[in-house]
Amino acid sequence: MPKFVVLKGHDAWVVYETVIEADNAEQAFEFADADRRADIWVATGDVREFDHCEVFEGEVEEVAEGDDEPVERKNYALTGPQRNTVLAALRLWQDQAENLATDALVDIATDGGSHALLSDRDIDDLCEAINQ
Repeated sequence: MPKFVVLKGHDAWVVYETVIEADNAEQAFEFADADRRADIWVATGDVREFDHCEVFEGEVEEVAEGDDEPVERKNYALTGPQRNTVLAALRLWQDQAENLATDALVDIATDGGSHALLSDRDIDDLCEAINQ
């Protein structure tokens, strides 16, 4: 029997932040609340879910045999320097894995052998996703 990936969503807030110059916290809140420009806000990566849940109609995709384990996805908010360090580490791994691949690092990269190392294409895709 075929298997399908089905998506659902929860009511949620995506949390954003900005830096406001003000005399005190109350004034900063007032300034931020009054300023609705989207370009001053940066997503923190924090998503706060609420109790309503809905399965998305039409968001169903058949999965290949043996590819039926859900993939855990986590969102992280990285500062610019953190993002740059992650990208540099990924590119270093991509270019120098044969020289750097100690048993300990391969164990981390494969979660103790539970999956294969990322291919060059996988690393390219990940770097592109991080840069968005």
